[in-house]
Amino acid sequence: NQTVFRPWLLMAAAVITLPFLSCGSGSQPASAQGKKRWVSKVDHDLVALFKEYETFLQEGSVGVFKPSNPHLRAVNGRVIIDAVASGEAKELLTDLEALGLQKGATFGRMVSGRLPIEAIDDLAGLDSLKFARPAQAITHGKSPKGGEW
Repeated sequence: NQTVFRPWLLMAAAVITLPFLSCGSGSQPASAQGKKRWVSKVDHDLVALFKEYETFLQEGSVGVFKPSNPHLRAVNGRVIIDAVASGEAKELLTDLEALGLQKGATFGRMVSGRLPIEAIDDLAGLDSLKFARPAQAITHGKSPKGGEW
């Protein structure tokens, strides 16, 4: 009945995945390079969440936004992310806090915290960011009710 955060598992996944995401040539048009950079630095689930939230706001939807992906933890317009720094984690933490990150914490080159969903669009522009993805907790049994995340 407890949630276990395993940062080493995230780091292993990032180390295995990142080299494959960064491949490519620099001979593409500027628009294609920008899109490729976004795709290589920001997980597709975060991109989809941003687009879904943007549509929710543009349509003037009433009520609380709830992502269609049940695995994403989005509450009050924020999503918990795990980000890998391209250099020092403290620099990435500072950059993410400038985008509105709350409750930020570092572990090695990892930075985690609550990011405003609308700030996802600005992630790829951070030189201090290597890769960002939504945080995923590993749970055993039912999650506790109540508690603030």
